[in-house]
Amino acid sequence: MIKYKLLKTQLTDTVYPQQVESESFTNADMEAALKKRFGSIAPAVLGEIAEIISAKLADGKTVAIDGLGTFSIRLGMKKNNVTEFQNVHTKDVHIAGVRFNACKELRNALDRANIQIQPGDALKREKTTDDRWVMLYDHMLQNLQRKGYATTNATSYKLLTGCTDYTARKELEQFAADGRLQLLTARRVKIYILDKKLL
Repeated sequence: MIKYKLLKTQLTDTVYPQQVESESFTNADMEAALKKRFGSIAPAVLGEIAEIISAKLADGKTVAIDGLGTFSIRLGMKKNNVTEFQNVHTKDVHIAGVRFNACKELRNALDRANIQIQPGDALKREKTTDDRWVMLYDHMLQNLQRKGYATTNATSYKLLTGCTDYTARKELEQFAADGRLQLLTARRVKIYILDKKLL
């Protein structure tokens, strides 16, 4: 069974599912499963398969295994921002990783997998911009009553709401654009106050 939880992107505020990792199926688990199906020689074959795939990739080949998928190498550059072909030498090229593209049969088999939300996660959701605004508004009103003034900046907003620096800056700018906050000072650190019409 595949379990997932729901998250929200910080840029677009859209919901997406993320797999909840369960216990890993290790090489030892694979060896035990193969031994159970095919006898004691099977685990030794598993090690040989990995060595053969590695050797063939090193030979510059793409390795296609029926029922599983295709392995190929991914090349990268050791130097950044090279714009001219003549500035690239063999020593600048390296293996950046190995791609695996699952075959159609494997993808079709996974289409039939049971997918369920992680227990306890069905009612949980990430905080939205509106949730964070309510937290900020309540906090600033309380400060006005206690201290007689209330300001905020990206750092204090981040600490209050638990969002990232980027989200804090963008949301405060948006609240100001919407007329909920006023920009008090735009020096190195932008400081905001509540718009008077909200008091």
